[in-house]
Amino acid sequence: DGEDVADHTARLAALLADGSRDAIARARSLTDASARFNVGPVARNVNIPTMGMAYLEPARVGGARFTRAGAEQIEGVDTVILAFEETARPTFVRGDGNSDVTARGRYWVHPGSGAIVRAQVDFTGGELTGSMQVETGLHETLSVWVPRRMNETWHAKGQRTTGFAEYDRFERLTISTGEIVK
Repeated sequence: DGEDVADHTARLAALLADGSRDAIARARSLTDASARFNVGPVARNVNIPTMGMAYLEPARVGGARFTRAGAEQIEGVDTVILAFEETARPTFVRGDGNSDVTARGRYWVHPGSGAIVRAQVDFTGGELTGSMQVETGLHETLSVWVPRRMNETWHAKGQRTTGFAEYDRFERLTISTGEIVK
């Protein structure tokens, strides 16, 4: 709607520095709060560009089946395509009434570095279907792969919702800590 969305960088930095037991719960609350800006009838807090990589995290990789699905060159970068299907129950993403929302998708992986060049995740649960695709690129200054674009499409309650985001202002957050020994 043309309105600026508040910057939560300071709140996120404070959570990262906190280290308390409830920091994760507060981080989740921050994610849920940002979901109020979503468009369409689907209540969701998974439409963030790093969500596409969540099924590769050590805590979840055992709950999915991976198969090699070919190779492709993306913008001059050779990749190996890995298809996955979530097998764990309960599923990582939860739907209405805490129901399972199953994920499957593909990762385009640069074989030399392990960088994820593209990720696509498709969700199915009850009357909900959704798809997210994230394109990444190597950031010249930070020397890390960062999300560049994200497309999402959701079908629910007889409606189709699509979204597109581009990311371009990356900065390195730093946190300093100290210790006083008495």
